[in-house]
Amino acid sequence: DLLGEIRDQKFVLDWASSYEEGQKAIAARVHDIYFLDYRLGSQTGLKLLKESIAAGCKIPMILLTGFGEHEIDIEAMQVGAADYLSKDQINPTLLERSIRYSIYRMHNLEALREREAQILMQDRLASIGLLASSLAHEIGTPLGVIR
Repeated sequence: DLLGEIRDQKFVLDWASSYEEGQKAIAARVHDIYFLDYRLGSQTGLKLLKESIAAGCKIPMILLTGFGEHEIDIEAMQVGAADYLSKDQINPTLLERSIRYSIYRMHNLEALREREAQILMQDRLASIGLLASSLAHEIGTPLGVIR
């Protein structure tokens, strides 16, 4: 209902009604963002968040809870949640902003990782160039004496 109240944007919501369905949906990685309820039957959204991130999921996940527990908030942040929202405080504006910021941060992190990989590659190439230069010098010196 809250997503439907957000103006200027249309959202398509896929619903997973169990922990296992949530695992499958996240493993498919076809969504822009995931909302995880803290209470998922005998499991928790926090556990699903940990498992998904450990499995390499980089898609932002927002943990939703009916109880605004500070300890869970801190743990969710440390594990890698994009945000932590208490259901009794959510409104369309807050929800839209959380989605927007979470996706924006994900794109920035991806760009940062790509740039870091480029820098590492440049460093490796520079090291190889230095090694090749040193080898050429070491091989060239004795050959110059032989001539």
